[in-house]
Amino acid sequence: MRVPQDIYGWEIGAYNGANVSYSTSVGSWALTGNLFAGQEKSEDNIELRKIYYGFRVDDALRKIVGGYLDASNDIFGARLMYMQNTMDQTYHPPGEDVYAELGVRQRIIGLSASMDYKNWLVRAEANTFMRPALDFKSSRWTASVGYRWGEFTPLVGYSAYTERLTPGYTETQIDSTRFAAVRWDFRKNMDLKLQFDSVIDHSAYSFTHNAKMLSVSLDVIF
Repeated sequence: MRVPQDIYGWEIGAYNGANVSYSTSVGSWALTGNLFAGQEKSEDNIELRKIYYGFRVDDALRKIVGGYLDASNDIFGARLMYMQNTMDQTYHPPGEDVYAELGVRQRIIGLSASMDYKNWLVRAEANTFMRPALDFKSSRWTASVGYRWGEFTPLVGYSAYTERLTPGYTETQIDSTRFAAVRWDFRKNMDLKLQFDSVIDHSAYSFTHNAKMLSVSLDVIF
């Protein structure tokens, strides 16, 4: 029903900029390469306020450059991605002076793969985030398996997020999610989805705590 938050929970999910892509084919494989650059900013970011700090934080990603290479055929698909940028965060703690962390360098490397064979569906992805100046490194991954059974497609999956414990970074966030879902294609242009998520929190501080969520959605194509 949604992308796992352990792997995609990021306070800025888009950018203003430009990209250029090139597509070709080699035998039965379709290949696409893409290069992109830009920047983005968010004032009083709602995710940073509600999840992490409890007060206003302005966030900006600058000097974004990166690219990806995508390869796929009728059964398999894979994508390798690299991105780097600098990050500015300005903090507005109530009753205290405003302070900022400016120009923090960040690198992201990601790899994803998929398989759609007969009735089987398999999806997997892993990413690594690195901020050397802050002694910070995090890893996240997800995998899911589904099976088409007539009008129904049940699916189970797992995702996890882990921050590396270092001498300079001890307040680590560690969480994982187990999820199960089913999709019912009861009409040609409509489907109903039901999903259950169970989040386990092993963080070194009070982050989200353990949580369970049941979701229902109706998708319609006009």
